Amino acid sequence: MSAPWIRQYDSDVSPRVSYPDWLLHHLLEDAARRHPRRPAIRYYGRTLTYAQLDELANRFAHALLALRGASRRPVAIMLPNVPQSVIAYFGSLKAGAPVSPINPLYVEQEVRQQIDDAGCDTIVALHQFYPRVGPLVGRSALKHVIVTGPQD
Repeated sequence: MSAPWIRQYDSDVSPRVSYPDWLLHHLLEDAARRHPRRPAIRYYGRTLTYAQLDELANRFAHALLALRGASRRPVAIMLPNVPQSVIAYFGSLKAGAPVSPINPLYVEQEVRQQIDDAGCDTIVALHQFYPRVGPLVGRSALKHVIVTGPQD
């Protein structure tokens, strides 16, 4: 192999990784099936198992489908490192929508630029970010704003 960094690998580390040819959300479903009670997310003393995470992602996917119909437009996710980020990400994929993560530090104009560039019609954001996101409905491709908070 011509990659020079491989010489730095420990002897028991393979330079190649094999993984199944699956959609990403199928990996979560497989983990939920094989390891339903194992921790998937730990957040401020609370644990979500793989089964719980998969169920929440399914519920989010169904909510997206009810809200947007069969739209395949990207969903923007403007969240910090909270469980809702993972739930919204996998739920969007399960609903057939690509995801466009948006930096929570972006100002309104930067958010609008990314929403318009990606063609997002829906955004998931913390309620604190609503002042930067809400005004974009009707002034950009954005049609739906889903707000959440760290306590949800």
